[in-house]
Amino acid sequence: MLKQNDVNICTPVTGQTMEDVTEEVRSIVPKNPDLFEWRADYFRNLADTEHVLETLETIGEVKKDIPLLFTIRDQKEGGDQTDIDQSHKVELIERVAANSHVSLLDFELRQPEEDVERVKEAASSNNKQLILSFHDFDSTPSSEEMHAILREAEKKGADYAKLAVTPENKQDVLRLLTVTEGAKRSLGIPVITMAMGGLGTVTRMFAWYFGSVITYAVGKHASAPGQIPIEELDKTIAQLRKYQ
Repeated sequence: MLKQNDVNICTPVTGQTMEDVTEEVRSIVPKNPDLFEWRADYFRNLADTEHVLETLETIGEVKKDIPLLFTIRDQKEGGDQTDIDQSHKVELIERVAANSHVSLLDFELRQPEEDVERVKEAASSNNKQLILSFHDFDSTPSSEEMHAILREAEKKGADYAKLAVTPENKQDVLRLLTVTEGAKRSLGIPVITMAMGGLGTVTRMFAWYFGSVITYAVGKHASAPGQIPIEELDKTIAQLRKYQ
């Protein structure tokens, strides 16, 4: 599973077809990420549950022993438009949770309460870990609000609390890192934080130093603004560690 007291580099997979997804995973494996995230909202055939499950099997054949995170990112939180409604999405996640190739699920904290409960139950009953996430593509909430968001994820039963914000200035970036460090000390679950866009790129390189356990890097295609190639991120982290 994931390293708990160190950084885990996650590379998103955004292919639109089974062939695209499989080839993308195959091309990233030699780059040795700690984690794959299949961003299934980019997949063009989500409505066909059996095809999704078949695609998971092909991923499992090529991903080696690298853990897989499954995400259907909501369009309101930066996801691509999908061909399924909310009810079908939750049912699909429940089916995916039972798949042996999946280790973690990501679901948005702001989804309806009953859907969060269903996804949490699916994760728990299938021995999978759950990330409850919150994405703000317009601004960076106050420090108090960011702390509250992370605490709410813990309260709702997440195994990891994820917070992604959009900074307007360097002070926003510093506030996110300060919140990350405080949450690491005060929460009972690990946190995943990042600031998006150009200003926030530094958090993708260094937020782990303040307590964030996952950082997202480009394996082949980016899934959010500010992500950098895994090769560059690896070198940056290795360089910092030399002087710790």
